[in-house]
Amino acid sequence: MKLFVPQVLYRFLTVLLVLQFAAMPRNAIGQVEVKTECGAIVESEFGQNEEEHIYLLNMAPGESFTLAIEPVGDFLKTIIVVYGPSGIELGRTGSSGSVEQKPTLTSGTVSARGIYKIRVANSHVEAYGDKLQTGSNFWGGVGTYQLLIGCVLRDGTIIDPGDAPQPTPTPAPVPEPTVRPALPEAEISFTGIGFAGLAPVDFSAVAEIPLLFDTAMTGVIPTGNEILGFILDAETGDTLDLSYTRRSGNMNLGLVVLSETNEVFFQASLVTSESLSTRFTLPEAGQYTIGVFRISLVEPEKVEPTVFQLQGSLGVAE
Repeated sequence: MKLFVPQVLYRFLTVLLVLQFAAMPRNAIGQVEVKTECGAIVESEFGQNEEEHIYLLNMAPGESFTLAIEPVGDFLKTIIVVYGPSGIELGRTGSSGSVEQKPTLTSGTVSARGIYKIRVANSHVEAYGDKLQTGSNFWGGVGTYQLLIGCVLRDGTIIDPGDAPQPTPTPAPVPEPTVRPALPEAEISFTGIGFAGLAPVDFSAVAEIPLLFDTAMTGVIPTGNEILGFILDAETGDTLDLSYTRRSGNMNLGLVVLSETNEVFFQASLVTSESLSTRFTLPEAGQYTIGVFRISLVEPEKVEPTVFQLQGSLGVAE
């Protein structure tokens, strides 16, 4: 679909669309292998029963390690099971795989070089088969704990929990505002597709994104020149409720609703407007494009990326 829109700039810049997704589960680590090291103190949390966390520790021949669980509070119980690089179990805490409040385990001097798997669970682990036992009488509860890892190296060097260096966060550089490039002085000719305005805007390369009804969709237009297009299908007589809200930035924007046959059913020069709300009836069936774009009116001295939210609701014709 090749479209043109009025009252707008000749150029367009790349757009970033940020959609709202469902929140991720709160479990800090679950069924995930996490690399760790001697001297580490790793804090994690069980968010449900019958859950396990897997840690990977790289060891060399002649070294040994000691593991300890420190629960936060008085009620969480856990078990530790350790496997060697070949997958053979080297040891476990508890009687017959039962959970304890503060389990500890010492590896002894290891013979093989490689990755040792540390399994921490909040449910009893079967002595044969290594499955988590189900049922509330086997559960150790949920909550936060710390895994403390101490090591003794082959030369006798002792690494206590907490000796591992902690990474220092590096602050991200603050981006400098980008000054918008000057517009071309050459007059742009109208091709006859769309409608003529102060400067026709080409929709032929618009990035199309499906409009999620009754959902606030967040979009970002940087300091460049491309159009963000939200696509929807409608039937004759359907009613479209449309709202726009500026969240940040100072770019001058426009908004247009175009039909599949390139007819304009709504157009607004938002410029510096913070919000817009409108409702209209769609006269024909087909695919519609809601375009948000930059316009060349009242240009700011320094252009800032502009974040906005668009929400649409479609009323089905009776």
